[in-house]
Amino acid sequence: MTEYYKHGVNLSKEQKIKIFSNYKKGTNVSIRLSKINLEGSDFLALTKTQLNQVEKAKHSKKGTQLNLSASQLQYMIKNEKIGGFLPLLS
Repeated sequence: MTEYYKHGVNLSKEQKIKIFSNYKKGTNVSIRLSKINLEGSDFLALTKTQLNQVEKAKHSKKGTQLNLSASQLQYMIKNEKIGGFLPLLS
């Protein structure tokens, strides 16, 4: 099983809806985060590779695009302590 790590980002309302919608469909989702949105209070469960991608983007002029798998979305929703998606949709 893949290990996930809790990381806070800033998500727009549209991104939150997109993530939850793809969770319901059981499909992958891709979200783009600008450099200023790479840290925040909206928590995602990321792989070690994705965490490294975020850290690298923090030191560049651009943001990054995160590709979240369907199983990753399921993990986040089922483990609300990590994903916290109910507050995200408010």
